[in-house]
Amino acid sequence: MFWLYTRDFGLLKVLARGIRKLNSKLRGSLGLFSLAEVSFVQGRRHKVLTGALTQESFSQAKGGLVRLRLLFRLGWIFCFLVPSQEKDKNLWKLMEQAWLRLEKEELSFSESILFYYRFFWQLVFLLGYGPELYHCVFCRKRIASQVFFVAQEGGLACSECLKKKRLRARKISETSLKLLRLLLNSPWEDLKKEKLRPELKNLYQEQLVFLRSERLGNRTS
Repeated sequence: MFWLYTRDFGLLKVLARGIRKLNSKLRGSLGLFSLAEVSFVQGRRHKVLTGALTQESFSQAKGGLVRLRLLFRLGWIFCFLVPSQEKDKNLWKLMEQAWLRLEKEELSFSESILFYYRFFWQLVFLLGYGPELYHCVFCRKRIASQVFFVAQEGGLACSECLKKKRLRARKISETSLKLLRLLLNSPWEDLKKEKLRPELKNLYQEQLVFLRSERLGNRTS
């Protein structure tokens, strides 16, 4: 089984029968993390791959453990969060730009983590789950200090509203909030100069827990 993200049909799961056989016409024609022209038919239970022609293998992007590990993480989070058959030109562009960037640029380990966070938060925004990063989600006042993050409520909250609603939230530094905003709005050339902050991992994990609960809720409703 392969996960494919296509321009015309969005995210698809297809069955590639016999692709590992030595005499298979599909063998070697569809590599992981590659750009390919494909054809498929609808089978009884699954879509079945009938043809594939690699257009770009992104061999440099798959060179070295850091970039290869990063590609697996990008692919996993994309397939986990994007609904099946969600056709969106902006999602295609996000993935395309990430792959092209990794094809031409070597990354350090810390840069690869920052790259992943940037991809994750931009993906979250494109899917409509982007958090509010400038105003309190309750009173809508612009937040200047005492910054708290509440993923399940959709972003930042002020201390006064948290007290009124008796909610627990993660306090974040102004420096981390600035970096989070940069992840969404700044070019990679500028962003990679920033220092990676451990606090970003906590925000990522909190948002991911929220998205996982939303995803499971949508499946059962």
